[in-house]
Amino acid sequence: MTESVSFVWDPKREGAQLSDAAELMLSLAVKHGAHHAQMGANASKGLSVTVRNRAPETLEFENDRSIGLSVWIDGRKGSASTSDLSAAALEACVKAACSIAQYTEADPYGGLPEPEQLAQQADDLGQDFTLDISPEQAFDIARTCEARALDHADIVNSEGSDYSARRGVRVSANSHGQRLIQMSSQYSLSAVVLARDGDGLQRDYAYDYRRNADDLDSPESIGAMAQARTLARCAARPIKTGSVAVVFDPRVSGSLIGALSSALNGNAQWRQSSWLLGALGQSILPAGFDLFERPHLRGAMASSSVDGDGLVTRDQTFIEDGQVASYVLDVYAGRRLDLPSTGNAGGTRNLQLSGGQGSQADLLKQMGTGLLITEMMGHGLNAVTGDYSRGASGFWVDNGVIQHAVEGITVACNLKTLWPTLAAVAADADCRGSTHAPSLLFPAVTVAS
Repeated sequence: MTESVSFVWDPKREGAQLSDAAELMLSLAVKHGAHHAQMGANASKGLSVTVRNRAPETLEFENDRSIGLSVWIDGRKGSASTSDLSAAALEACVKAACSIAQYTEADPYGGLPEPEQLAQQADDLGQDFTLDISPEQAFDIARTCEARALDHADIVNSEGSDYSARRGVRVSANSHGQRLIQMSSQYSLSAVVLARDGDGLQRDYAYDYRRNADDLDSPESIGAMAQARTLARCAARPIKTGSVAVVFDPRVSGSLIGALSSALNGNAQWRQSSWLLGALGQSILPAGFDLFERPHLRGAMASSSVDGDGLVTRDQTFIEDGQVASYVLDVYAGRRLDLPSTGNAGGTRNLQLSGGQGSQADLLKQMGTGLLITEMMGHGLNAVTGDYSRGASGFWVDNGVIQHAVEGITVACNLKTLWPTLAAVAADADCRGSTHAPSLLFPAVTVAS
């Protein structure tokens, strides 16, 4: 296994082929009766490997392509997709989309954005990096990571170390004349190991995920973190049921922030399925806290200068000084609510909370006694009421110092009453996802064992 995977694969050339397909599909859509049409095409190439207990386990190559088309005929929408770029397959896809549109209901809120709203180009935000790597080299990286994670007498097994590398290109075009090409790369490395804990086992993980492979944490550091986290979970002890102060670690706080932004999503608002229904102007965070997005951060995983509708993205604030200042809107939701789109088709990008100060250790000292939650299980959120109940594990803290691991507990609260009690935010945000999640301190959360 010495042949390298060609990550010098030229996304521009692939993008040109997809652009040619886009032109053909759009012209065919008009020919078959569409009044408006929009297409999106993706192509990607990559590899992923898994090492388990120091031996290669899996090797997968990716060479994917997909094309999706939506058409509108008298306000009725039809969609179809294909992975075949031949002229016959593209025309069959167009015919299928137009045929489907004949059977759907007309929607006065549907259709393309107005031409003047559309972005003229997709900006380069530092999201595409090349890498030449052979399967052997990828296995060596994963093997090094796992070996470091296994290097302890109490680490008794591995669920694997994974390394993946991927480059891709996206082409989007519509009948208003918009033509966009965006290129990106993704590289990741992870390790999951198990430790002996009395008669049982404990499991934990560590990973990194970047646009540029050179920015990944070293295999040794990822392996060491997986080991340390797994060992720290051993000798867990129960705690009493009751209301306690809680610090949510960045590994779990993102789900809370995500639930907050989802409740502000315009589609949840017009469907009346949000626990923050009609919340514009209402206080949901303490005064002084903002919730905002920065979609143009260079190299960030979620950055994009253009949203899924083809509109320009921009810096904006959804919660300002504790009060809801804006919903999260795409074109369709904006039309339903008679509000302008905020450029958020496809979600928020680099969503952040203001007010981050100090480390998690500082937050634990501020808390004094309570619970540090590092993992949550299940999906116990009622999106309409805000009732929240999930399994959790973490660490008991006394006098600002971690005392022992805790597992087998349930956290229960209502998000509408929880968020206004936010006491502090650490400056330790995990910036690898669409939400840059920091440690969060709340003074009173119900915990049941």
